[in-house]
This record gives sequence, C-alpha cells and structure tokens, in this order.
Amino acid sequence: MDIWMVYDREGRKRNEKYVSLYRERCRKYHLNVRVVMDTEAMQQLQAAERPLCVFVRTIQPQINRFFEDNGIPVFNSYEVSRICNHKGRTLEYLKEDVLCVPSITLGQQSLPRMVSLDLEKIRHFFAHRFSYSSFGEQERAIIERADDFVLKTADGHGGREVYSFCQEKRCIQDSFIESPKSGVRSPEYVLQPMVRSGGPSYRDMRVYVVGTRIAAAVMRSSTDDFRANFSRGGDVELAVLTPSQKRTVRRVIERFEFGMAGIDFLFTDDGQMALNEIEDVAGARMLYKCAPETDIVGEYLKYVLEEKLYYKQEDVQ
Repeated sequence: MDIWMVYDREGRKRNEKYVSLYRERCRKYHLNVRVVMDTEAMQQLQAAERPLCVFVRTIQPQINRFFEDNGIPVFNSYEVSRICNHKGRTLEYLKEDVLCVPSITLGQQSLPRMVSLDLEKIRHFFAHRFSYSSFGEQERAIIERADDFVLKTADGHGGREVYSFCQEKRCIQDSFIESPKSGVRSPEYVLQPMVRSGGPSYRDMRVYVVGTRIAAAVMRSSTDDFRANFSRGGDVELAVLTPSQKRTVRRVIERFEFGMAGIDFLFTDDGQMALNEIEDVAGARMLYKCAPETDIVGEYLKYVLEEKLYYKQEDVQ
C-alpha cells in the first residue's frame, strides 16, 4: 500500500532528503512512499490505487480539500491548510487566544499608495486600521515601539516574499507592484510592525507540534537580517520552553487538529512571546541539525498511522 506525498515542482527538488526520511521510516510499516506532483494529483487518484493517506507538502488548500472530499485522510486537513497558509487569517483567528503580532491584510490595489508613505504615516495608518483584541494594551505597545514595518505575501513560505517596509521599498516595488506575477501566488499582503527582542540579534522561535504534543522548539537568530529563517542562513539552537510559554503554545494547539505544524513566535523587547505565523507545510532540516536525536518524521508517521489511522506495525508483520 502507498502513502502519497504531494509536492509542487520546486518543492520536490528541494526536498529529496526529506522524502527519503519518509521512505525509510515507512519501511517498518511495509508501506511505500510515492511522490505525486500537485498538477497530477487529481488524475492520479482516478488512475491509481487509492493511497492509505496523503501528506500535502505544497501550499494549495484546494488539494487538501480534494482528497478529503474523496474520503482519503489528508495531513494537514483542509481547514488547517486554509487558515494557516494565510498569515493574516491565522492571526485574526487566534488574536483573542494568545498575543499575536498585530496584522492587517491588504489587497494589490493598496500597495502603490502604501509604499509612498513614511514611517510615521504608516504607523498612523496601521494604528487606526487595526482591529484591537483583548490584548489591546500589548498590541498598542508593539505598534508604537516599532521602528519599521514588515510587508509580506499572505501565503509566503520560508522567509521569501518578506520585506522591510522602510529599508526595502525598491524590492517591494519590484516584486509586489511592478512585477506582481513574478513568483508571487497570493493577491493579498500582510503588513505588520517589526518586532524586535531588544538584544543584539534578531530572533524568533519555531515550536514543532505533532498532534496535540509539543515535540521540540528551536530558536533562530541572525545578527544582520530580521528574517532569521534557517533557509536564509540564520543560526539555530534547541530551545527549552518555560511553563508559561508551553501554556501559550497549548492555547494555539487547542484551536486546531494538527498532524504536524511549526508555530512561530517573535519576542517583544520585554520578553513577551507573540505569535507570528503557523507553518502548515513545516520543514525539519533545522531541527535535525540542532537535535538529531529528535526524529520528528518518525514521531509524525507513528502519530498518523497508529493513533489516527489505527495502522499498527504488528498488523503487517
């Protein structure tokens, strides 16, 4: 029996080793891992044997929904993919549960005027446009203290399509306004105050979640780029969550039914943890680098196969 991993062409090229991990871990279940391209998934389902389950490794919620509609278990679910693959929608969905980085969603037509504004005008615009939550005092402090803003595509991934509003206006102009179709999928953009931790480096934290369990946390940092993503050269080290931080993460987990996800937090200058985004299609390279003893792919497969699908190893031996 097969397990399918659905990729787009670019993602397939980048993730050969990741696919190999799935294949290796699936051997003990006597399952094959088959890579299916996103453009062929619907036709392949009609032409091939139905898979036991599908891992969608591309940001296209309609594919998740297609498999669900055909009665095939898919990870993550359509609902997780729909919410978490839109950064503005994620923060709006969770803003009453945990402190989130203040965010507003903009359409393509708003960008030319926005780029012409200076920092004070954009701060004024943001403060009056933003819909405050029960964390309003902390949200106002984040907005008022920001010495820059961040503009990014609503469905970007891996630190791509993310720019400093004040320092990278030319990049915004080139990528989002003059050539909006050049590699940019989403017609919507998210504007946020830049959150700095007050230290000498930019840092954020990725918390890996498998099901309802916190699997690991990794601190990412960079001394010269606010985008501290590992894929952009950021330094990584294993992090230990405090009891308070664990409670914050669990409040996020309670709102979803995750297979596996990466929950990303920024830190304010007074040490508060603010939710920034959730990666539905979370990679694991940086976790294996700084904590190779944590086999998150093995844990994920065990959770899906044994706890969700009741597919036991001993049943196939």
